[in-house]
Amino acid sequence: MADALWNDIIYTDVLQSDGFVIDYAVCTTYSLDMPSLLSVPFMLGTMTDLTETIMRSPHLILETINQSAGKFAVFCNAGCMAVPQANSKVYSLLEQSVVQVTLQAKGGGFINFHPKVWIIKETNPDTGAQQIKLIVLSRNLTGSNDLDVVCELVGKIGTKPATRKAQVKHAPLVDFLTWLIAKADNRTIRKNMRSLCKDIDYIERFDLTDSPFEDYEFFPMGIPGYDGYTKCFEQSMLNHAAEMLVISPFVDKNILNQMVSCNPSAKKTLITRHASVTQEVINLFNDGVYTPKEVLTDKVEKDVAVDLHEKVYFIRRYEGNLSYNHLYLGSTNATMNGFGRNVEFLLHLKFAPYKSSYEKYRSELINDSKECMFEQVLSVPEEDSEKEDVTNELMLRRAISAIQQAQVT
Repeated sequence: MADALWNDIIYTDVLQSDGFVIDYAVCTTYSLDMPSLLSVPFMLGTMTDLTETIMRSPHLILETINQSAGKFAVFCNAGCMAVPQANSKVYSLLEQSVVQVTLQAKGGGFINFHPKVWIIKETNPDTGAQQIKLIVLSRNLTGSNDLDVVCELVGKIGTKPATRKAQVKHAPLVDFLTWLIAKADNRTIRKNMRSLCKDIDYIERFDLTDSPFEDYEFFPMGIPGYDGYTKCFEQSMLNHAAEMLVISPFVDKNILNQMVSCNPSAKKTLITRHASVTQEVINLFNDGVYTPKEVLTDKVEKDVAVDLHEKVYFIRRYEGNLSYNHLYLGSTNATMNGFGRNVEFLLHLKFAPYKSSYEKYRSELINDSKECMFEQVLSVPEEDSEKEDVTNELMLRRAISAIQQAQVT
């Protein structure tokens, strides 16, 4: 199921554009598994789906990797690569395209590299037209089965620099790429990414084809000059916010309290994982707390469990005497770590007038149909605190960090 979902939604319908060939692609992900990484050269090279038969043809795999050499870079959180024992020699050929991002500890905890973004330059071989495709998503480059979100924007590369207004609007994306460049030792990767930055300065606007949105904004977080908590969370999301629907697998009460207190009487709904629900969380949201139905998450009933992994924030916000609807999506969980510590990326989309509403958006996700994937949680039993699990995780990560810094003398 995971392979089919990933190939159908991401590689064929999103990463590839009809009539265009890919010149260069940059991917950021928290975790990375090698079978999914091996799919990237097939997308860039032969455009062939990665089947079991192809996996058994080493010559085709080697040729595909050779064709894609120098055409992509994948940035992942250090220590979050899953390398299987089988075909390890083939996977080693892809090492030059992978950059593991190590971030220094901050305060009492570690900082994660957590954004999920694709930046792809494409060329139409018949017309010579070039474009940048930006894909913001919540899915890592892994064979996950969980529920995720994907959004695609396309910007045409012009023949002359874009207006100053457009360059300022796209500066956060350029600054995010520039920050990534400093993390890469490979000269080819750095050169190609600098070229991408220049190309973005020639884009007047990114378009969302057949969408209900009229405007967009980029919110990188955790890099110099970009405070996600202040600029995105406080100044943008919560600024005159009213009705709100939050979808986040992981939450903490600090962030949730601020969300519901900005306008306590307005309707607010939370969709999260079962493990994130407490009675305190239920009491905060006056329009209900929902989780994926047990039939999706229960491994006993089927071989593969499906859980929630998307991060989406629908917010109705007052602007003067009028109200507008906004959507934020990407990698950031509704936690202090997400908005105030990790390196993340959110895309802010503004709905055109009368294109959506809180009730309409909510009814698309939560309704009485058999296809509805969520059910309301009315109460939870008292459970022991999970502080011990958090402490154990911190101890493990400190040990991993110590191993990485070890020296032989």
